[in-house]
Amino acid sequence: MQTTLTKAFRLLPIVFAALVCPVPEAAAAFVSRADGAASLSLDNLFTEQVLAVTRTPIAGGQRVAFADRIQAENAAFGVLSYAATAGEASVAPGILKAVIVGETGIGAGAPNVPTITHGAPRVRSNVQVSFTDEISVESQTLAVGTPVEIQTVVDFSVLSNRPGHIGGQFFGYDSGTLFFNYFFGFGIGANYSFPNGLFQNVPEFAFRLPVVLAAKVGDLIPIGAALGLTADNRAGYYTDTNGQLQSWGGGNRTVLDASHTAELFLDALTPGVTLVASSGHDYSASVVPLPPAWCLLATAVALLRARRRA
Repeated sequence: MQTTLTKAFRLLPIVFAALVCPVPEAAAAFVSRADGAASLSLDNLFTEQVLAVTRTPIAGGQRVAFADRIQAENAAFGVLSYAATAGEASVAPGILKAVIVGETGIGAGAPNVPTITHGAPRVRSNVQVSFTDEISVESQTLAVGTPVEIQTVVDFSVLSNRPGHIGGQFFGYDSGTLFFNYFFGFGIGANYSFPNGLFQNVPEFAFRLPVVLAAKVGDLIPIGAALGLTADNRAGYYTDTNGQLQSWGGGNRTVLDASHTAELFLDALTPGVTLVASSGHDYSASVVPLPPAWCLLATAVALLRARRRA
């Protein structure tokens, strides 16, 4: 049985397509982008450690990844504070994957007093992937300009520990964010962005949405998608703009895992029609791509659990 939330997400692209559908540009060839950035701090960004981002080519696309952890400690109290993050994202024709984890905390043995002497740990990290491609509608039996129908499908899911807005309505920060958009041609597509006016956090959801696209033989149909995740984690005491000592609490964690499905499919419904992508990729739903090895989440959890080690 589908939940009300799942049904709502399936309906959003239809209800709001005219309002939020991205306006694609004609794609002369397949273009992909993968990027990421991360930094850790133990003193509220007064000093910041920028993480190295590994960039690796993969079949048909590219991948980015980063992971690290820092902590402050002393002999009397052990771990005073820590900050850790890990992220990975990949892109290939029709496929986007991303995961991000961030965590900050004050050690159990740290002095429980309102002071900044043991730091205010911070995490800032993000991953972003996107692609555009162009589909040529061809036929050996139908004349150029003949109307045809194409089945489009977008498949998406995200696992989340529900990070989101922390603080008042017009101030504070977002401990985690998600952005996803896609388009098939100029009439089918949607944007998903969390937190937003309806959701104060990033919900856990999944949908598979089929929509029929009207086209003609000889058309060039641009398609594309983008996926982005961020983590902003804070803990400990800090001094606000009025010079007053404030607290972000004892710890904060973000887990967003969209590494399972963000895929686009196209199949010609009209007999005698062939869809040819500039990338050479077969977007047919009957073609099941081989997933890359995604072991980052387990690695990230192990990294974050290492906070108790001396």
